[in-house]
Amino acid sequence: MKCHYFKDIKKRCLLKRFEITKLVCLFLVFSKEISDVERYKIYINFFFSKKLNMNFELKNHCILTRNTKTVTRFSSLTRSNLKHLISWGLLNGVRKWSW
Repeated sequence: MKCHYFKDIKKRCLLKRFEITKLVCLFLVFSKEISDVERYKIYINFFFSKKLNMNFELKNHCILTRNTKTVTRFSSLTRSNLKHLISWGLLNGVRKWSW
């Protein structure tokens, strides 16, 4: 299980670096301080490269158990852990329809 978790961390780091380079390239493409020829070169080199077509499958993990099944978005917990925390009174204001 730990092996899968570390693979997921590597994917997340790679995706984060890719998103940062994408934002920098977008900033350079839309900046007026660079000449039109340079902006066009940046646009062609980045947006028509094979890096842009990378496919990632990132899974949400439970904070407590690192389980990937039935993880809720708003709490990052599995349904069973969320149910136990609510029944013990550790989470207030959560209604039944939200989990």
